[in-house]
Amino acid sequence: NNAGHTVVLPTGENFALHLIPSGILTPGVTNVIGNGVVVDPGVLLTELSGLEERGVDTSGLLISADAHLLMPYHVAIDKVTERYLGNKRIGTTGRGIGPCYQDKIARIGIRVADVCDPDLLAAKIDAALEFKNQVLVKIYNRKALDPHEITDALLAQAEELVRLTEGGEPSQRALVEKPEAPAGNQPAEDAEAKPDGDQAPADKYATFWREFGAVLKEGLGEDTGNRERLLKLVRYASTESDTPTVGLADYKARMKEGQKAIYYITADTLAAAKNSPQLEIFRKKGIEVLLMTDRVDEWSLGFVREFDGTPLQSVAKGAVDLGDLQDEAEKKAAEEAAEAVKPVLDRLKEALKDQVEDVRVTTRLVDSPACLVVKDAGMSMQLARMLKQAGQDVPQTRPVLEINPEHPLVKKLEGSAHFDDLAHILFDQALLAEGGLPDDPAAYVRRVNALLV
Repeated sequence: NNAGHTVVLPTGENFALHLIPSGILTPGVTNVIGNGVVVDPGVLLTELSGLEERGVDTSGLLISADAHLLMPYHVAIDKVTERYLGNKRIGTTGRGIGPCYQDKIARIGIRVADVCDPDLLAAKIDAALEFKNQVLVKIYNRKALDPHEITDALLAQAEELVRLTEGGEPSQRALVEKPEAPAGNQPAEDAEAKPDGDQAPADKYATFWREFGAVLKEGLGEDTGNRERLLKLVRYASTESDTPTVGLADYKARMKEGQKAIYYITADTLAAAKNSPQLEIFRKKGIEVLLMTDRVDEWSLGFVREFDGTPLQSVAKGAVDLGDLQDEAEKKAAEEAAEAVKPVLDRLKEALKDQVEDVRVTTRLVDSPACLVVKDAGMSMQLARMLKQAGQDVPQTRPVLEINPEHPLVKKLEGSAHFDDLAHILFDQALLAEGGLPDDPAAYVRRVNALLV
């Protein structure tokens, strides 16, 4: 569906062509749309029909079954991306050509041959929209597309396309070359390409990971068919290793007895992740936590719920629950502490009612006075910051402030004449430790200075 070209014949007739080669107007010439072209099926069929109505013999047209089809989500993403770029837009036609080629390169696109298999077509469109809708909704604040509507619309055109593959009358001419089986469908017992052992030494894989690791992580969201294989290949840093050499299988092999989840934290930098107050109880208990600092991590984990039957759990979401790793005495002590500081909790909720959703006692803190977390199903603060930096509108969400009742700063709150100032300082310090910035940095400085003099 390109801008096309206009052909003027010696007879004076004009033909505006977009997809079909101009050689179609020369009798006896074979014209090929190869697998390097992306094709809008609606435009192709309309163009063929228009030529036939004008008496042009189109039986010499061939198209590769491996040519990729432009889909409605390609057009949607192309248009909203251009609008988002503003003055920096690249000037695309808005017809989805660039996004379609991206899918072709990533080997997740829809090919001409796919319309011959409705079940395969539906599965591939479902898989594609699982990612595309995340982009449209969470990044560009647009409405999600319905995979069933897109599939039905393409299948309505498929009957004509399938006839074109079988030969016959002008509207049924042989259109499609025989496709080659895509590499992704080839049998591959060892498709995981294990990164250790004789086939790929650890040092070679480390070099590969530095160059292409982020691309593999993108595959967790884009390539649903190979997600389980990719999970065996991804590597992260952890509280046991500053370098991204820890695989999920390695982590599982080191899990403590009674540990029921793979714990991770996302942050902008390794230092921010390593020094997060949310890790304190895990460090005290000797529980390894994966440190995820690539920008793609926050997004890709939205598609991953578990690995080999073990759920992945962010240490920055929900109330900490270490299950069997936390004895009854610790749980009872936490309950008693929560009851003892209930008046302080109530005053903190009132003082910070515009900033936080709740204030509660936690067992995850050891050395820090407070930290911020979100609910299990909530958008992480890291993802919210990334979307804001990209200029996107982010739904207003308030975090939960968790306090350490044993910390001197928290104990100082009770009976303090500067309760409100201390409450806001506590919140802003927790926000800074989490990687954010106070909404009013000057007010934070004034409060700190007032308490110092």
